Amino acid sequence: TTNSADVLFSYNGSAGSAKVEIAKDARFKTVVDTIVTVDSVITVSGLEAGSTYFVRARRECGAGEYGEWNDPISFTVNCGIAALPWSEDFEERPTTNFDAPCWVNEHVAGSSTYLYNVVLGTSYGATGKVMMLNDQSAGNITHLVLPQMNFEAGSAYEMSIDVRRYHYNVLKTSEGLHIYASTSDQLTDD
Repeated sequence: TTNSADVLFSYNGSAGSAKVEIAKDARFKTVVDTIVTVDSVITVSGLEAGSTYFVRARRECGAGEYGEWNDPISFTVNCGIAALPWSEDFEERPTTNFDAPCWVNEHVAGSSTYLYNVVLGTSYGATGKVMMLNDQSAGNITHLVLPQMNFEAGSAYEMSIDVRRYHYNVLKTSEGLHIYASTSDQLTDD
């Protein structure tokens, strides 16, 4: 699902309890859940859509003592389809190159390599945090693809995007920004 995963593991030898850890990193510095179980299938809930997690387990050897951790495996939670109405104000995002599950932020063409950033808007005539695309010279293309949404035929929708453009200490409010809506996974200029 978009917020849970089933983890299946098997035992060598006789069954007993196992300690299972789920983390956001392969070194298990950011453990999001620890489960002690006798089951060979567990469901982990409260996961973030589009995020990658790592899981490892170790068997109980007796009297609450556990053996070595197995080699971790990773999995990515499905993105699913964003529920409407949908909104993103970037307030909870760090001020850096924008990177969020179920979004794509990629430089596609041209000599610069700038990506969309989340910045403090007070420096650019806005309040709160805003999305900004730094200086792009002619011929540069950077895509910011939003999570998949399901628009019902025959219904009216409004899409509002406020993106700041910045070029050598000058806020560019008049430069064009192409917005595409697609019924497939393809973006074209047609």
